[in-house]
Amino acid sequence: MRRLLVMVLIIGVMVLAPGVGAQQFDLLRVTCSDFPSQAAAQAAYRADPIGLSNLDQDKDGIACESNPGPYDYRRPGEAPAPQPPAPPAPKPEPEPHCTFYAETGHSLCGGFRAYWRQFGGLAVYGFPITDEFVDPATGRVTQWFERARFEWHPGTWPERFDVQLGLLGNELTVDRRGEEPFAPAQAIEGCIYFEATGHNLCGGFRAYWEQFGGLAVYGMPISEEFREVNPDTGVEYTVQYFERQRFEWHPGEWPERYDVMLGRLGAELFIAE
Repeated sequence: MRRLLVMVLIIGVMVLAPGVGAQQFDLLRVTCSDFPSQAAAQAAYRADPIGLSNLDQDKDGIACESNPGPYDYRRPGEAPAPQPPAPPAPKPEPEPHCTFYAETGHSLCGGFRAYWRQFGGLAVYGFPITDEFVDPATGRVTQWFERARFEWHPGTWPERFDVQLGLLGNELTVDRRGEEPFAPAQAIEGCIYFEATGHNLCGGFRAYWEQFGGLAVYGMPISEEFREVNPDTGVEYTVQYFERQRFEWHPGEWPERYDVMLGRLGAELFIAE
């Protein structure tokens, strides 16, 4: 008898709601306890307000109001609330005007810093050993580095921040021009010969000169290659002097740069002054 009554009820429901399928019968069995939050229930209810109508017991368009948060009170058919515009991306912090080097206790600023970074950096010029100052002998803004002296010549070379390098090689060897390596030489096959100074540039020194600065940074050679004791280390190396620098061959110490290291001419001359 009970089985017969159940069959009658099912047939009655199907007659009264012929469009309700088996899946919708399953939806009618979903309750608020099946959702972890009110917002989750509301999202499901908004997607199928007819199939999940039992989630909205008071028929106000809000499902499962007793569920815990988070909450979502947007009713079925309502457009999403406009979202506030995304906050603007934070502006990058401006780079300080100067870089301070604790190694020597001095700063590198402005155009001198731009030149240092773009045309050789630490390997070519070393750390600053003074701050900028006006040289009373020349009237120019000047700064000394371990391997160079920067001078500001306004308007003379904008592409290189109007910076020119002091002729430290010339200054350091002014009393040595009578020595054999500094005497004018004959051109050597396979080398670059500089008629203006009468000297050759060959092999690894030539490769380094061409790749890491050339004439603007080192100037022309003012000696041939010869052996000399390094004043910092007391070790003898093959060297060659240029108008602005001294090349030293340190076999095996820096293959990526042809084992060439630059003399600390700035430090030598600044201390001497």
